[in-house]
Amino acid sequence: MPFFRRNEPTDEYALLRQSIQSRGQAKISEAATYVDHYLREISDEAGVHYSHSHSWLVKQLRMFMVMSWDNWFGVLNRIPEGQQLRAEWDALVAMEERFGPHHLVAWWWNNQESLFRPLVANQFVEMRGALVDGLRAGCR
Repeated sequence: MPFFRRNEPTDEYALLRQSIQSRGQAKISEAATYVDHYLREISDEAGVHYSHSHSWLVKQLRMFMVMSWDNWFGVLNRIPEGQQLRAEWDALVAMEERFGPHHLVAWWWNNQESLFRPLVANQFVEMRGALVDGLRAGCR
């Protein structure tokens, strides 16, 4: 599914709005497992024990997520719920000590999982090299 065309609102926007309006409980524990698995793969690929890299990886991943995923608001800002969603996102981002990468993943999935789960996965693929290289360079 394309990440929404830039023309007039379509059925995709209607589906997104419906998904947002009917959100339930975010899948935080599933997202935590997903993120932990990803970070363990990064550590393994870099050849660094996970217990030594975990803190650095969590901080770096979260920073990458905050910086790059802000672009996804180009879509969310086209629906009436966009401002509310931006406020929720900003609150999650502002409380770094309380809300880690898994909370951010769960929040996006909770908006519309069929759209954002593959986007999260693609972004993780793109971030992988920088995280591995950072660990190998001793940035932990």
